[in-house]
Amino acid sequence: SGKFLRKYIKKWPKQFYDVENDFLTIKKQIDIIGTTKNVNQAKLLGSLLNDKNYDPNQLKKVAIILPNENLLLSVLESIPSYIHDINITMGYKLSHHSLLSLFQDLLILYSNQKVAIQKSDSEEPYYLMNDLNQLFQNTYFKLILDSIDLNLQKAALKKIKSSGLNYIKVSNIKSKKFQNSQLLNKIFYNDLTGLKLVDIFLELVLALLELITNQNDYSMIAQDCLFKIEEQLLLFKQFIVKSDQKINIKLFSKLFHKVIKSIRLKFSGEPLKGIQIMGLLESRTIDFDEIFILSANESELPPAHVTNSFIPIDVKQKFNIRTELDMDLIYANHFFNLIKRPKKTHIIYNQDMSSSSSGERSRFINQLVYELKPLVNTGINIREYIAMDTFLLEKKNHSIYNTTDNYILKKLLNLSENGFSPSTLNLYTYCKKQFYFEKIIGVSEVKPPSYNLDTADIGLIVHIVLQKLYEPYLHIALDNSIMKNIQEAIEIEIQNALDKYRNFNLNRGKNVLIIDAIHRIVSSFVLHESNLIRAGNSIVIEHLEYELPISKFETTALDYLPNEIQKTINLKGHIDRVDIFNQQYRIIDYKTGFIKSSELVSSDLTDIQSKPKILQLLLYAWLFSKEPSMKNLPILTGIINLRARDFQFQQCIVDNQSLIDSKVFMHFQNALDTIFIDMFNPKQNFEHIDRDKDCRFCD
Repeated sequence: SGKFLRKYIKKWPKQFYDVENDFLTIKKQIDIIGTTKNVNQAKLLGSLLNDKNYDPNQLKKVAIILPNENLLLSVLESIPSYIHDINITMGYKLSHHSLLSLFQDLLILYSNQKVAIQKSDSEEPYYLMNDLNQLFQNTYFKLILDSIDLNLQKAALKKIKSSGLNYIKVSNIKSKKFQNSQLLNKIFYNDLTGLKLVDIFLELVLALLELITNQNDYSMIAQDCLFKIEEQLLLFKQFIVKSDQKINIKLFSKLFHKVIKSIRLKFSGEPLKGIQIMGLLESRTIDFDEIFILSANESELPPAHVTNSFIPIDVKQKFNIRTELDMDLIYANHFFNLIKRPKKTHIIYNQDMSSSSSGERSRFINQLVYELKPLVNTGINIREYIAMDTFLLEKKNHSIYNTTDNYILKKLLNLSENGFSPSTLNLYTYCKKQFYFEKIIGVSEVKPPSYNLDTADIGLIVHIVLQKLYEPYLHIALDNSIMKNIQEAIEIEIQNALDKYRNFNLNRGKNVLIIDAIHRIVSSFVLHESNLIRAGNSIVIEHLEYELPISKFETTALDYLPNEIQKTINLKGHIDRVDIFNQQYRIIDYKTGFIKSSELVSSDLTDIQSKPKILQLLLYAWLFSKEPSMKNLPILTGIINLRARDFQFQQCIVDNQSLIDSKVFMHFQNALDTIFIDMFNPKQNFEHIDRDKDCRFCD
């Protein structure tokens, strides 16, 4: 910081014969405060100012220094209400203001629009649902909508979400008050050029200027932003008219963003009263009694320098050309001159390594701590501390998921009473922490609303259709005439199954393809079974979508509990289909995804925890074997892949055999007992298990 001064002393020694060391001799308190996130820096500043409770005479000698100008709006919102006079003497980039989000949302909407190709369609464009949703939720667009009708935004968003289309016409979401608004009709104009875009943006600016009032400094800044945008749009319009150039939406968008990035707002105020807010360069040659410096991090203080020069730095140094190192020295000089005379200095930095741009505090802070703090007999007192949020919890070393907790044990016993299903057991073996959140404390994944049929819907619809098709023919041998009746009923049953999806638009886009795929799956499966019957095979369907009665499972997992607690665990299951195929029971689970053969093969079931399909199928078979109405026939269990071409029955194979007999059931009961012993172990903790796939709770 003293490089330039030493240079001047050497050049003009007679002019610097009496230089005082004010920096070390003047008494001052310097607080270096670390906090997390940029917003918390502004909140901490507001808290410090609130505690000070300055009077007007003190306030005019207090300054807030913002090396990062992006913090200006956050700081203005955080300043306590007792401070009425604020003088801002720094620039602010227009592109950083939230107002620009409205124009950006509109440009994205226009850039992604599609014009109807079919002659029967009108010239009205189609807009992406997500773009419309984003625009209608924009704060400033909501201001315009509320000025027309307070319920307009809510009604439009409801229609957008319920449309079920990726691309929507605005006419589908218009209400009467929407149609009567000239501004809204212009915004969603069908044939947009650069000149018309400028006119739309100018009308938006005028509408917002009427709606944004001078309530506070924040709204005044918003108005200044609108005036600047209006000024640039008028220049833009003048250029387009004079040049007679036709500018499309994408080019307009690029030019608009380029111009906006170059604009800075210049504020004016009363420098002789109120608190001063300025950048570091604006603080030159001004002394204050107390200052607050925010965002004191590397790349902010000093700022990162991007130099576009053909001359290498070593050549610049050889010929005494200014480099970025000299710029750092200039900022160092300003910084130490700034904190030289104030009695109290607060230097706030972002200690969050992940969120700050450089990940470390400013080199000037380190210089204060490691060079000046150890000095004795100075008037400088330097203090460091971290400002913590009061709600921050200290992390415990022990797990919170311990089964010795009576609450967890009670929840496990409730699960047992209601019956463990294959999906619950597989969730436990997949990830214990996920099991804890979903089954113990009831935290489930929140899925965003969708208006397109997805993979889960395909499986559900196919299951329902197959159930309705075959249900009239239970317990009788299927023949050619029955299969013909089933084939003729496919279309009706698919339409009936789709009734619950009335809110979805099933006549356009992806949904049309999915419904066609459902038709293909069901028709191909029925045709496959017809061919099996023609080939001389016997098929008798016994159950469809069968909810198995709860059965009790004897286990040693609960032996440590008091005698009055039941020592058995209830198991339950839901089988897609049970049939008798050529005098053998087939317990079938329909799948609409790809299943590898290796997933259905095991030697002695010691690996059952890593093979969820086997656990599911064998639990079904075990529960079905308890049925008193079961005939004395061999049992096979497996899956039928409904997306496969051949609909092959993929059998579950244990110890090189597909028949499920007493030996297989013995292996299965031992494997199941191992899972429950682990689950009810008092020393168990529901922690993460290493897996190939990510878990939404662990990863």
